[in-house]
Amino acid sequence: MSYLASFDPQDAPVRIKYNLTKRPDLSSQGALLALLRPFGPIDESCIIFTLKTPKDKPNAPPKFAAAIVVFKRLEDAFGVVGASGQESRGMKNVDISWAKGEEPESIKVLRERGLLGAGNRSQKDAGSGSQSSGPATGLHSASPFPPLDGSVRTTSGDDEEPSC
Repeated sequence: MSYLASFDPQDAPVRIKYNLTKRPDLSSQGALLALLRPFGPIDESCIIFTLKTPKDKPNAPPKFAAAIVVFKRLEDAFGVVGASGQESRGMKNVDISWAKGEEPESIKVLRERGLLGAGNRSQKDAGSGSQSSGPATGLHSASPFPPLDGSVRTTSGDDEEPSC
């Protein structure tokens, strides 16, 4: 059984941006999803994937890609944001951030309580947890998320679906 911090499903979307000349392997939504799936379950019905052509050359092939991806669990979104740019985790030249532009409130609360990362660590460092490579796969001893006790509301099971 997995325990998840109670969170607003709208906290789990992440924004992904990259240059296709540096990451030609990610030129399709399927390729991007294959890269992200090891981090955790994704709500594939909510994905927005865009290829952007240069503004000054509208007939040129796309040069940039951007996506909004919704993870079903906040800790998985936290893990992928923490992996942003890390070559060891397959994210070289891929910029990943929270879709809302800042950390969700539930992450801030865990951080303030001292349950998530050190107060002076960067978001990238905090997202990598105690693993030096490989994605976060949920709540386990190597997860960046703490085991939750009664002081933080929890729900059990993975059956909660974020809504777009």
